[in-house]
Amino acid sequence: MAQAAAAGWLSLFHSQGSSSRSRLWKVPIFIIDGYSGEGVTDRLPELAHQVVQSGPDIILAIALIMAQPLKDAIVAIPIVALTGDPVSGGLAPVWRQLQRDGVR
Repeated sequence: MAQAAAAGWLSLFHSQGSSSRSRLWKVPIFIIDGYSGEGVTDRLPELAHQVVQSGPDIILAIALIMAQPLKDAIVAIPIVALTGDPVSGGLAPVWRQLQRDGVR
């Protein structure tokens, strides 16, 4: 059987006990580990590094406040962020910058 895909979920709050990391969901083909700031936004950069170090295939973030520390901590893992405007929030490059870098 193939190895299960893994995701890291960074949130300000989650309801899985008092630990800052917990297994949120596990089925044979997919695992989601949650990392909670436990209501303290200053913890998010530290937790973002923990998420990256765990080596997930993809990272999930619910809002810009959680996605920004992930962007700063990562190079090669895709981030799925549920946020209003990823360009103005600094999560996605602006099209003009892509054009200057040779992307068409």
